[in-house]
Amino acid sequence: MKFKHPYELKQSLATLSKILAIIFTATMIFDFIFEIAFWTFADLKKQTLFSMPVSFSFSAFRQYIDSFKILGEITPMMRFLGWIASLLSLSVLMYLYYTLSQLFSAFSKGYIFTLENISRIKKSSKALIVFMLLTIVTNSLLTLILSMNNPVGERYLGITVGTANLRDLVIALVIMVAAYVMEQGLELEEERQLTI
Repeated sequence: MKFKHPYELKQSLATLSKILAIIFTATMIFDFIFEIAFWTFADLKKQTLFSMPVSFSFSAFRQYIDSFKILGEITPMMRFLGWIASLLSLSVLMYLYYTLSQLFSAFSKGYIFTLENISRIKKSSKALIVFMLLTIVTNSLLTLILSMNNPVGERYLGITVGTANLRDLVIALVIMVAAYVMEQGLELEEERQLTI
């Protein structure tokens, strides 16, 4: 495609795009550090980290941790396995943040209608779908891991699917359709330019 020249954006839009790129990068770093801190230091039975409630965490699992009781001892191996399991969905979430950071960074420089940006939008929507599916798997693994030292009959394997999962799926599909519409619009504009 020929349309790789930057557009002259309003300063406020360029600044907002730059801020969003920074926010997504910072969130990616924060989430990774928080996940390590949570699995290393959190009191999983009381759901606290450094004497603070962990309900503000971005990890979807924290919403479901109170649906079962952790009765057995929390071992370092359980913490390690929990961290590994949480990395399944966290790695996709970090990829989503990274892709969005690249997208808004390109926007801040005036690169709006490019194949690279359309590709980033498609990747973001696919990452959101994969994140939604992996969150279900991760939550199931974590209920199993954290109840593995519970007495027999008190161990859990929970599978949770809710309206939030369907909402994320719809949002991802809308974003993907928008990306394909942008791609077709770019192709039509190129054809129009070539016929003039």
